[in-house]
Amino acid sequence: MRYFFLVLVLIVTPFLAVRVESQSLKDLFERLDTVSSDSGKVLLYYTISRAYWNKNADSILLMSRKGKDIAEKIHYEEGLALTQLSMGVGYDLKEDYPDALNCYLQALRISEKSGKEELIANLYNDIGIIYSAMAEYNKAKEYYLASLGIAKKNADSYQTAVLLINLAESFKNTGEYDSAIVYNNLALPLEVKLKDSANIATVLLNIGDNYNKKDQPEKGLGYFRKCMTLAERIHDEENIAWVNLSMAQSYLQEGKASVSCRYAATALETARRISFTRIVKESYFVLYSDCRRLGNFAKALDYRNLEIALKDSLYNIEKDKEIKKLESGIELEKKQHEIDVLNRDKLIQQQDIANERQKHIMFIAGAIFFGMGAFFLFKSNQEKERLNRQLKAQNEEILRQNEMLEELLS
Repeated sequence: MRYFFLVLVLIVTPFLAVRVESQSLKDLFERLDTVSSDSGKVLLYYTISRAYWNKNADSILLMSRKGKDIAEKIHYEEGLALTQLSMGVGYDLKEDYPDALNCYLQALRISEKSGKEELIANLYNDIGIIYSAMAEYNKAKEYYLASLGIAKKNADSYQTAVLLINLAESFKNTGEYDSAIVYNNLALPLEVKLKDSANIATVLLNIGDNYNKKDQPEKGLGYFRKCMTLAERIHDEENIAWVNLSMAQSYLQEGKASVSCRYAATALETARRISFTRIVKESYFVLYSDCRRLGNFAKALDYRNLEIALKDSLYNIEKDKEIKKLESGIELEKKQHEIDVLNRDKLIQQQDIANERQKHIMFIAGAIFFGMGAFFLFKSNQEKERLNRQLKAQNEEILRQNEMLEELLS
């Protein structure tokens, strides 16, 4: 019914090597004033952000960004990877899957560079969760299996169990219910050994749900009853809501509409109390189907209208998200166009400058060429005049000598 994040329980810095649950948020915030190193503050902001996982997306993002800003300033790679991971969780809770995926991939690049296997395994799982949310189940399986390989190599029972549960959900979503049951049954003894009651309840719920999908509600009900007992004992309201809905679906398949109706009504009441919209919507559909079978068509119509109204509101929310994404895409395209125009204008300007420079060079070269031509012509004329003067002087000397010779002869 749901996917699980892997939680980094231990942090490398000694003063943070404790479970988040053992510290109140007040204690964690007070420690911000006493932590002397910037790297310590980054890890503390990550720990605070993690305390909000599955609770408050805005608080996760706020605390993660504070840690990220410090990590970037001091070039603290591991802290940057952790805060990016936590930001991914925040965006996932907001169902902003592209931003979540971007954060996880950035964290993964840093982690792979530093060789932090535990962190890499976490990120493979988280990326798988995002692909599952985007209905890319085969891609999700690839990342879950990569993470599972690391978990098994490190003999990490906690991570192995979580990944088996997530893989089972992916197989369920691709209609491979037998494979989903196998993976859940592999996870169950590990969770029992870990004494993780909430996860045990979820595995039991998931196995029962797989049998419902296989049209074997009688087998599913056995797992649902065990899940109900455990979930009520630990006051796990989310699993209580899910198991009531699943039992309602089982009884509906068996044709016991009045029993199904009671369980669906309980699921609806619990889901409304914890604001779990998906269970509310599915409860409306089961109640509509029950009332139809019981011949209470007026009540059936009421539940049908409630379901349609909720679907419409969810549809509008999804459309708003798509429009916002489209608008942001258009904005991005506009900005890119502006950059392209600026770059083009810059290139044209540079080309004009280059052309002007070329003209100047050619003008100067021409001037030099003509100047040198004029200089050589001037020198040539001077030389010609000098030769003419020399020839004239020689001719005058020859004439003078001829005259003297004639005088001697006479």
